[in-house]
Amino acid sequence: MPATIPQIADAVVAELNAATLSMPVAAVRAYQPVFDLAEMKDLHVTVVPKGLEQELGSRAGTPREVKVDVAVQKKLQTA
Repeated sequence: MPATIPQIADAVVAELNAATLSMPVAAVRAYQPVFDLAEMKDLHVTVVPKGLEQELGSRAGTPREVKVDVAVQKKLQTA
């Protein structure tokens, strides 16, 4: 059985959280990456499930493409 769109988004979150990056990341899955401006002093990484595209296939199978958006948000510091 193929994975669902939320399962794939969860897998992207797990990969981002397991990655060694230059800044610490605590990615989450959400349907809208909306935060208050006061919260934006910290880095927010949000994975948003976007949809599924399916093309005409053959007897062997149908190509499917799952789309997710990754929002990286942080308020810039003014000098």
